[in-house]
Amino acid sequence: MSSLILNIIHLGPGKVGKIFIKQILKKKSILEKEYSIKIKFIGIFNSKKGLFNIGGINESILKKIAVSKNIETYLKNINIRNFFDDVLSCSHFVVIDTSASEDTFDVLKKSLKKGSFAILSNKKSLTVDYSKFKELMNFKKQIFFETTVGAGLPIISTIKELTETGDEILHIQGCLSGTLGFIFDLLQKGEKFSRAVELAKKNCFTEPDPRDDLGGLDVARKALIISRLIGRQINLKDIKTQSLYPNELHGIGVNDFLKKIAIIDSYYHNLIIKARKNNQVLRYIAHVEKHSTTVGIKNVLLKSDMGSLEGPDNIIIIKTKRYFNNPLVIKGPGAGPEVTAAGVFGDLLKIIKMMK
Repeated sequence: MSSLILNIIHLGPGKVGKIFIKQILKKKSILEKEYSIKIKFIGIFNSKKGLFNIGGINESILKKIAVSKNIETYLKNINIRNFFDDVLSCSHFVVIDTSASEDTFDVLKKSLKKGSFAILSNKKSLTVDYSKFKELMNFKKQIFFETTVGAGLPIISTIKELTETGDEILHIQGCLSGTLGFIFDLLQKGEKFSRAVELAKKNCFTEPDPRDDLGGLDVARKALIISRLIGRQINLKDIKTQSLYPNELHGIGVNDFLKKIAIIDSYYHNLIIKARKNNQVLRYIAHVEKHSTTVGIKNVLLKSDMGSLEGPDNIIIIKTKRYFNNPLVIKGPGAGPEVTAAGVFGDLLKIIKMMK
């Protein structure tokens, strides 16, 4: 008989969330045996509907949800707030937020105050006003968010370990968008900017509206999380962020945007040609220092760590007092639901080991 029960409340069972459920179900029996723990999904909620059973959601339903194209078929017209008192009565539970919602902060805060754990791949609850971010960080031993920056790469944990062991971080540079990495790689290979964006959208690298990626906000959110981890008390508005498209293409529909984006093809073609003459390539880089954080296009040497980056891979270069002459480099797949879900799974494993 298992000595502990870990109850899971899952917010946002989209692409990442469904793969996470699938990964858990595949390893569930092994984990339960190895760690003498019972793992139960007691709630699954999206922004409109949900499923809740304090005794545990049937595993056959979970399997269907994990492969469903229309997850709402299995959800009911209920909201997590209707059952939150029941959730809070659980002695061991974790809230997993794989949504893209701005409305999960209150649920996370209440859960943490009750003593729960929280795992986030959703950046928005960590990029709220600094005062709210600080409220969540009051529970830093209970909250895990490795996948908010770099998907499955160990970026957050590395930065935390460096600071907690007394190292001083001098600056951090990173290519933190798999989407923009894919686009700039195609530009370097001779593709037009409009075509590169079209291919990125076709390959599901972009959000439904590509401007959500091209505006730089996603990278700025990641840069903000990193900045706050090294002690900067700033907000999104404090980060200088370069958009990859002009303001005139902002207030139009997605289809019109995709038709008109070709007007900036020549601009990017000229940037690529100019960089190539100097043995350089274009990269979209987040630059974090003690007193400033910027996000935008930079020229880097072709044979540098950033210059050799391919496709949707991410890279982060951390210069510290210890890693001064040879900065610490973390590089690898930084996008995609599979690696992100695996990173969420990894955070859950940390919690299970803590409970043992």
